[in-house]
Amino acid sequence: MYYGYTIMGQTKLPLNIDEETFSKSLEKLVNNFGDSFSYRQLYTSFKYEAVQNDWFKKEPYTQYANIELTDKDAHKISKYLWKMIWAKKLILEFIALIILMTICLVKLNFKLKYRWDYL
Repeated sequence: MYYGYTIMGQTKLPLNIDEETFSKSLEKLVNNFGDSFSYRQLYTSFKYEAVQNDWFKKEPYTQYANIELTDKDAHKISKYLWKMIWAKKLILEFIALIILMTICLVKLNFKLKYRWDYL
C-alpha cells in the first residue's frame, strides 16, 4: 500500500542532472529525429526521457500525475538549439512562413488591382 501524496494536474519540477547529461540527451534526440523536428517534439521527447530516468527533483513520498519542465529548463533547451544553429550543426526551415507570406502578398496584390480598376 502506498502512503504519501499524489499531486494531480500539471506540476513544473526542476531537473536534477548535470549539463553534460543534459547536452548528451538532447544531442541524441536531435540525431534520432533525423531531417526535421519541431520544438514541441523535442520538448516532449526530452520530458519523456527525464521522467523515465527520474531526472526531476521530487518531494519524498509524492507522486505526480503530470510533470512538466520549469521555464528555466525549457529555456535551456532553446539555448542548446541556438548553440547548434550557431555551430552550423542545425538549420531552421522557414518554408511554411514563406508560403504564408506568398499567399498574403498574392491576396494583397489582388485587392490592390481590384480597387484601382474602379478608380
